[in-house]
Amino acid sequence: MKYLLGPFLFLGILEAAEVSDAFIVRIFENSVKVIAPAKYTKKVNVIFENQTLSEIRGKLVSEDFRFRRFVTIYPYKPVTAEIPVSRKKRNLFIPLAPSSQSVILKIGAKSYEVPPRELLKKAIEATNIHAISQKK
Repeated sequence: MKYLLGPFLFLGILEAAEVSDAFIVRIFENSVKVIAPAKYTKKVNVIFENQTLSEIRGKLVSEDFRFRRFVTIYPYKPVTAEIPVSRKKRNLFIPLAPSSQSVILKIGAKSYEVPPRELLKKAIEATNIHAISQKK
């Protein structure tokens, strides 16, 4: 009996690792990974982790582009910002320098990536095919 429960307990531990009370936004060279809080609160912290070698400047805004806060994220130094949360309007992180795709902060969602991994793989494959065809 204990041999049957072992794998299920291990899977439960892995599932719990992706839950947080704050937004954790990890910025990589080609994508952004977000771990979202499971429950609504009036205010929530957003923790930014810059995994690139360049400084990132951006702003947090609501869905109707009401300004929340500017942030500067240095490489490998986490930055925390507190923002108000509404059930009706989502918040966004918009990278300004270097500019890239905005990230919607969805409460209650499990961890997700922007852009999704499948789109990123297709884009990399397309650029590799294009580079190979130009060499010939």
